[in-house]
Amino acid sequence: MIVIDEQHKFGAGQRLALQEKGPHADFLLMSATPIPQTLAKTLYGDLDVVSIAGLPRDRVRVGTHFVASSKRPEMEAFILREILQKNAQAFFVVPSD
Repeated sequence: MIVIDEQHKFGAGQRLALQEKGPHADFLLMSATPIPQTLAKTLYGDLDVVSIAGLPRDRVRVGTHFVASSKRPEMEAFILREILQKNAQAFFVVPSD
């Protein structure tokens, strides 16, 4: 399964590269705004529309933080502590070299 959040930030080449990873992959494309590409795929492609009307009841606040490369070991230790001690979840994004 391939999940793309904020579809409008992905280019056609990026989407094609993901599609080529598996010939029978299911796609979940998410966007808060109806962009022309999404509308075209809905009209002419094999795309079903699903609307999320509200937030989950138990949703917790999400924090986003920038961490310098020099602080990566401390960041990873912090994330590990949060996951183990509080049963938390974490996602971190790093640029490719």
